Amino acid sequence: GAPPVPRRWATALLEEGAASLKRKKPGPPPKKPGLPKSAGFPRIGDVTQQTDAQGADARRGSGRPPKREILARPLTGRVVGKSALNHFGSPAEARTQPFPCQYTLQLADSSMRINLTVWNRLCEETYTRVAVGDIVMVQDYRLNQGRTEYEASLNPSHPTGRLQVLSAHERHLLESVVPGQLGSDPPPTFATVPQLRASLARCMRAAADGDPNWADQAEVNVHGLVLAVLPAYRHRLQPYGKRNFVRFNRARWLLLLISDSEGGPGAGAAGPPRGMGAP
Repeated sequence: GAPPVPRRWATALLEEGAASLKRKKPGPPPKKPGLPKSAGFPRIGDVTQQTDAQGADARRGSGRPPKREILARPLTGRVVGKSALNHFGSPAEARTQPFPCQYTLQLADSSMRINLTVWNRLCEETYTRVAVGDIVMVQDYRLNQGRTEYEASLNPSHPTGRLQVLSAHERHLLESVVPGQLGSDPPPTFATVPQLRASLARCMRAAADGDPNWADQAEVNVHGLVLAVLPAYRHRLQPYGKRNFVRFNRARWLLLLISDSEGGPGAGAAGPPRGMGAP
């Protein structure tokens, strides 16, 4: 017969958590603050708060944050953002590495949001499987304290990170173990025509000033009726650092019919300024 299908590690963790809750007897709340005993599935905010407490005494004399901490506790969240797949390889590198790519997921639960960057070979395994709106579980990730917020990273080695998109059965198990932890999926807010024009104006001013992150100045949600789709084109990006190899971004224009501030229809082209493609 066919070989047995290997058991998913996310299913094993969730079933173990559900079984431990059934065996657990009700008792007084814990006296010491820390991670909740939610069967090993803490919220994102609980993980970062505990890391703050542990790193307060470990900070260096110069005030720099402590080194990255490797966490084996599973981190679960809803995917609310997903970046493009970025290739950072170069022929000039002294030491080549397999699959030099990375992408970033933005995970959210009822406590906060966090950016999770997936590196190298894990991109090949996970990029096409994860979509915005999915519930994912990650394990053996690195937690790094940046200048203003925490960031997580998932690597194919040292340690070998794991990421799985939860199935309907696993999501049901998660809700039974930690009810309400993921929170509700908030509906997006859509920009009107005046808001869209203001955002595009900020974008064009930033591009004229030479801001490399000019596209971030016009990140809005728009919905409407697609009237036309123009052919894709590409534009050359400015080199950065010592990597002076040629890079391009691809974009295309869409002509949309969207509502204006008065609730009536208004047609406008939604897309990057001509000659300034967006990925």
